[in-house]
Formats: sequence, C-alpha cells, structure tokens
Amino acid sequence: MTETVPASPTSAQPKSVWWLALRVFDEPTQVFTELAARPRALLPVLLIILASIGSSFSVPAAVLTNAAEQQLNTIEQKRPGTITPERRERAMGNVTSVSGRAGAAASASLITLVVLLVAAGILTGVFNAISGGGIRFKEEWAIATHAFLPQIIGLMITWVGISLTGDPQFRMGLGFLVSEDTSRYLHNFAAQFTFFGAWNVYLLALGNQVRTREASIGMPQGIVAGLWVVANLAAAGFATAMASLIG
Repeated sequence: MTETVPASPTSAQPKSVWWLALRVFDEPTQVFTELAARPRALLPVLLIILASIGSSFSVPAAVLTNAAEQQLNTIEQKRPGTITPERRERAMGNVTSVSGRAGAAASASLITLVVLLVAAGILTGVFNAISGGGIRFKEEWAIATHAFLPQIIGLMITWVGISLTGDPQFRMGLGFLVSEDTSRYLHNFAAQFTFFGAWNVYLLALGNQVRTREASIGMPQGIVAGLWVVANLAAAGFATAMASLIG
C-alpha cells in the first residue's frame, strides 16, 4: 500500500493578488518570493489607475481654478496678448469639468505606467547583464508595480494636503531645503526625494535581490538607488525647463 505525502501548502496554493498587494508593506520578502515563482501585476496597475482617478476628482474646484488662474496670469505677463478672454474662459471651465478631470487622471495614469514600463525594461537589462540571472521582463514588471504601491499612499497624502491647504504646489519632498530663488533646478531636484520614493527604491532592490538570489541587498540597492538619482536629475531638468517656458 502506497502512502501519499501531502503537498506543502505554501508551494501548492499561490497567494491571492490582494495578499500580494497588501502584504508588500509588511512582508515584502514573502511577496517577492511569491512573485518570483508566479509573477502577476494586474492589481497594482488597476490600483495606480484608481488612485489617479480618485486624486483628480477629489481636489476642490477652487484649488484647480486658482492654480489655473495663476498659470494663465504668468503666461500673460511673459507674453502679453497670448491669453485672450475666450481662451481664458475656456481654460477655466475645462480645468474643473468632468472631462478635464478625467483627462488629468488619464494623463497621470499613462505617465506613471510608461515610467514603470521603462524602469522595468532598464532593470531587466541591468540585472541580466550583471547577475546573468535570466530575469524576464514579466518578472521585473511584477516587481516594479508592487514596489510602486507605497507611492500611491504618498500620492493620496499629497492630494489631501493640496485640498486642505489650497496650495497646488504642496509636496512632501526635500524641496524646502533649497529655495527656488537660490536655484530652481536644485529646488526641483531636492523635491523629487520623498520618504515614499525611498521606500519604493528599497522594495525594488529587495525584489531584485530575491529574484537574483543575491546574498546581500547591497548590490541591488546600489543599482536601483543610482538609477533613482539619475531619474530625479532628469525629472528636475524637465520641471525646470517647463517652469522657464511658462515664466
């Protein structure tokens, strides 16, 4: 008579997508171990989209109107006659309309997902080149989307702060360390660094350590942190250039 040995529950039963999304905050190693075996990313993508929609529709109309008014006034001061009364009225109406808010949510979602796709592609190439671990893009995409989830909390806190203070420039980064009068570029660069961004970087490094089976997180952390700094330099340059164009 043959005895049947029961399968290990951890290997037989995959964790649910909700377990992965929620436990990445307190049990990230277990989450990335599960993702290494069964990469999935649909739920984090949906949460990113929902967060963008929620933040776009939760900001009071008065805050959006004031921000749009300031921007239009700045453009008019720099290039008199550019903003006609008709254009101003159309712009002010669009910024608080359902279509305007939906467009902002769609843009935010698209930009975030494109950035994550690019990041996952770069990290796939870098870690494959360094470790020879044979990481597939699908695996890196699952790591990147789950590692991004703390940023959603940061986004929600930022939009709550904007709604409460009425200041569309409300941010939680280190921009306060350098005033715009001293250096607009350095101010924008410092503003890119947030607690939630650092958390995101740590999770990305941890996920890749688990996938590549590195003994220490040091090498993955150095790679991801270095790329984060480069990305923040580029983002600061873009923000500075856009601010210069507007005035």
